[in-house]
Amino acid sequence: MSAKKLFEGFSMKFLLALLLLPLPAVADYQWGFATGSYLGQAQIIGTFVSENEKHESSFSFGYTYDSLIGEIKQYSVTYLWSAFEARQQEDKNYAWNPILLGGFITYTDNTLFYVDTEGPYPQDRYYDVTSIRWGLRVSSQIQNVKIADRFYHFSIDGSLLERALINYFNNPEEFDLFKYYFSLGFSAKTHF
Repeated sequence: MSAKKLFEGFSMKFLLALLLLPLPAVADYQWGFATGSYLGQAQIIGTFVSENEKHESSFSFGYTYDSLIGEIKQYSVTYLWSAFEARQQEDKNYAWNPILLGGFITYTDNTLFYVDTEGPYPQDRYYDVTSIRWGLRVSSQIQNVKIADRFYHFSIDGSLLERALINYFNNPEEFDLFKYYFSLGFSAKTHF
């Protein structure tokens, strides 16, 4: 077994275990829709939030259509840890949680989706054919917004693919490499 396969297997198991930590103490179930952040142009999300609201695990199905590649389906798991308590805004009917930190694992059924560069592909087999990716995630959430007798949660999510960390390790002077591997996304969720 190659070192790369061994590393991918270990990292997948380790991150899955980390992402599933809050499940034993689940207090809230949410579902919703999202876009972007390397997890699909359109996503359906199911989220489990721990009793103390410090931990959040999400499972999502993402879909992207590319005119050259075709349909791309993604299955993702995300874990977020709340660095702060959500702060109720004075005289407002919502709370703001400024920063949540965590990670994600995503699997795509179309290995051509993840590519080495944004430039042209001058030769065959230029694509990176890794179908499992992971990365770091940061989020900021506006919680408990009441709309038509339902409470909603809105978030802005930033995802950094693991390739950014590898490339930065190999080229520490090229800090701008991060811009190619960082993606923003938006989501809206409500309670079951």
